[in-house]
Amino acid sequence: MRYKRWLAISAGIILGAIFIVSGVGKLLGQEELLATTWLLPSISQELGAVIAYVLPWAELILGAFLITGIYTLLTASFSYLLITAFASYNSWMITKWTGLPTLPVFRNI
Repeated sequence: MRYKRWLAISAGIILGAIFIVSGVGKLLGQEELLATTWLLPSISQELGAVIAYVLPWAELILGAFLITGIYTLLTASFSYLLITAFASYNSWMITKWTGLPTLPVFRNI
């Protein structure tokens, strides 16, 4: 039974680290994130701006709470919703691919 506790703690630390790295990356490239959300056909520019400014901070806070173990059930629930939203939207975009134009930053890659 002891391994289940350590498995849960390890999963929280790993997922928290992933959220923190993702949030920091989005904060450092917030202009690119905003430009990317504006290119998405299913999101309005206003909603894209809200997502670009709120999502990095939400990921940082969730990651910190997962690592420290604060509000574990609530944090795990919000993490589950966020991951489910990411996976659902990405799956939907893959099935409805419209050939979005690439950003000038990525054209040289």
